[in-house]
Amino acid sequence: MEGEVFLDGKPVAEAAVAFTPVGGGPVASGVTDPQGRFRLQTANQPGAPTGEYIVTVVKYTILGLNPDGTSAAGGIRYQWHVPERYSQPSTSGLKAKVDGSQGPLRFDLSSN
Repeated sequence: MEGEVFLDGKPVAEAAVAFTPVGGGPVASGVTDPQGRFRLQTANQPGAPTGEYIVTVVKYTILGLNPDGTSAAGGIRYQWHVPERYSQPSTSGLKAKVDGSQGPLRFDLSSN
């Protein structure tokens, strides 16, 4: 299973993409390349089993750590390169159906 991720019309590089099965089971995941393309793997095997999935896309940088690795005041802060709402199955709003016959999937995300 292949696909691509865009944010505001631009490809998203180095984002973690996860397909969580709606009825439970192993998560399929991949990482986007510089053109926003990804290939899924499930349990170290290429692809994703047939089924319906909730999709998440995660890309952030950790901010606020001290040089010694301890937390800055107020805890660890993140700079989200893809809006945080796309990082959780309950808020991403992204869904996919894998049936083996479709071509690459495209996810067009918005920073608004």
